[in-house]
Amino acid sequence: HDGTPLWRFADAGGIWRYPVTIEEVSPRYLEALINYEDRWFWRHPGVNPFSVARAAWQDLTAGRVISGGSTLTMQVARLLDPHSRTFGGKIRQLLRALQLEWHLSKRDILTLYLNRAPFGGTLQGIGAASWAYVGKPPARLSYADAALLAVLPQAPRRFRPARGPASAEAGRTRGLGRRAA
Repeated sequence: HDGTPLWRFADAGGIWRYPVTIEEVSPRYLEALINYEDRWFWRHPGVNPFSVARAAWQDLTAGRVISGGSTLTMQVARLLDPHSRTFGGKIRQLLRALQLEWHLSKRDILTLYLNRAPFGGTLQGIGAASWAYVGKPPARLSYADAALLAVLPQAPRRFRPARGPASAEAGRTRGLGRRAA
């Protein structure tokens, strides 16, 4: 009745994932996610040329991949079709993102992200992460919960509250700061 799962179990691969629709996720989380990961999500064709150019410049000057410039669509492309962190891998990700945008709606792409984003260990998707980290369904996330969960997929090992409470707090603060920006 209140959305609490009666039973929790991992899939055959050991992954904990509770599928959700956009309507089952707090608007606070959706706002935090878009503000933190991809402010132009609703307006770009899957690739943000300015972010890609910035990342390419940073990577070229560093001599290695240090910045991705990935949009949410590009992240979904990588989740669906993993690749190496090389220039060729980034091109493949970019092309896959364009394919996704051609064949799916923005809502479908966002739903894929909501259900496949890595949250550390064997947790995938906001459904499993919201129960594991804050003990509530994704529809009832506060701004602080939403901010923490929005930054977690970027660096799950660093931002997981059990592993590094100070890093998790810093990530949450950064996520809340992007809300105000």
